[in-house]
Amino acid sequence: MRKKLLYAFLLIMLIINALLLYMILDKKMGKQPQKGPGFLTEELNFTEEQKDRFFMLDRVHRREMMQLDDELRDLRKKLFNSFAEEGFSPDSITSRIGELEEAKQKEMYAFFKEVRSLCDEDQAKIFDKIIDKVLRRRGPKKPGPDRRGPPGPPERDF
Repeated sequence: MRKKLLYAFLLIMLIINALLLYMILDKKMGKQPQKGPGFLTEELNFTEEQKDRFFMLDRVHRREMMQLDDELRDLRKKLFNSFAEEGFSPDSITSRIGELEEAKQKEMYAFFKEVRSLCDEDQAKIFDKIIDKVLRRRGPKKPGPDRRGPPGPPERDF
């Protein structure tokens, strides 16, 4: 009798966990707004000609960023797989990673500069507000009541 009760309890717990997991994942999936390349074209109210030019620029930009990201991933993998190698110096790899990060920033700047050049005067004002909002959101976060700063030195018992 106890075994049957235990199995029933475990089955009920399994079903409840599955439902909770489904609700959590479904909530997260449904909450995320779609902000693909079309987001800017809609927000800026681009004409069809502007949209065509934008999507061409976007394809080239994405291809370039993917190439840079692929090389960065390979270098990071090489760097972190080298712990066991004797006499390994990470200097050349870390320098190249820095160069690639710089190239990514330059590529992103050039892309958005090109996109802004597609805009008329009113669209450029909206574009600037969008970029400013994104930069504020991605900037350094200030510690608040719910955020703690970096951990302090470990406490010692004397």
